[in-house]
Amino acid sequence: MILSDFDIKKFLTSGDIKIDPLDQSMIKGGSYTFTLNNILFIPKQQDIIDTKDIKVELDRIEINEAGFVINPGEFLLGQTKEKLSISQRLTCILDARTTLARIGLNTLQGSTFVEPGQAESHETLEISNIGKSPIRIYPGMKIVKGIFLLLSTEAEQNYSETGTYKKQSNANVISH
Repeated sequence: MILSDFDIKKFLTSGDIKIDPLDQSMIKGGSYTFTLNNILFIPKQQDIIDTKDIKVELDRIEINEAGFVINPGEFLLGQTKEKLSISQRLTCILDARTTLARIGLNTLQGSTFVEPGQAESHETLEISNIGKSPIRIYPGMKIVKGIFLLLSTEAEQNYSETGTYKKQSNANVISH
């Protein structure tokens, strides 16, 4: 079952969903709109990345109110400003915002599923410009929607204890 705005508010009150900082105006009919953090990670050019032993060096940059320009074909990692925690009764699917997709800004390439039990996590965004023009992004801009789903039974596994990207922060956007 997808949670409505009423249900999202109910689960926020019960503590099954925690969003920090929470902005009530971002609760929509069937989703919550997350915003972009002010820290970006740009993968450095490497000779080859071996998927059997992924080691990627990242340049960490902070963006200010002037924003950051992503040129066509560029790729970087961002994060939601908000930390998300969900109980083992729920999951969350991140979804792109149509407004951004229509200008060629791809904000999610793979990590759209938030596991039950995720705790205090800045959700990582794989951001690329697939358009023909440079695109300026800003900290605090609306970046993705979170759609919350109630599981039929509570998950046995708790992602905050076992997950590869548990409690994602500005330090662990890529697993080694």
